[in-house]
Amino acid sequence: MQPILGGSESLRGYRAYRFHGNNLLLFNVEYRYEIFSGLDMAIFADAGKVAPRRGLINFKDLESDVGIGMRFNVRNDVFMRIDAGYSHEGFQLWVKFNGPFTTFPSRTSSSQGDF
Repeated sequence: MQPILGGSESLRGYRAYRFHGNNLLLFNVEYRYEIFSGLDMAIFADAGKVAPRRGLINFKDLESDVGIGMRFNVRNDVFMRIDAGYSHEGFQLWVKFNGPFTTFPSRTSSSQGDF
């Protein structure tokens, strides 16, 4: 279970699981702006690297990408996002669904005293 880079959660311009190693460095920058209620646009840039040893993690030769995306939301909760990322290896399109219908955690504490 090594750290990985590439895919919809890290380097969006690379295929999933593209880079793996024992140590990871990742930067994501995203600027969102509202188009209208329920739709936000995003411009993003990602950079990162993996290395077999911690001492090899530095800011040299980072893999990077740029892209745009759309965020569909209800009451500021994103339920679907579409990202188009571009890197020197090509173009990747990601469609992700978040759980708008997930159940909320139930309370585990009680206001009743011990018996």
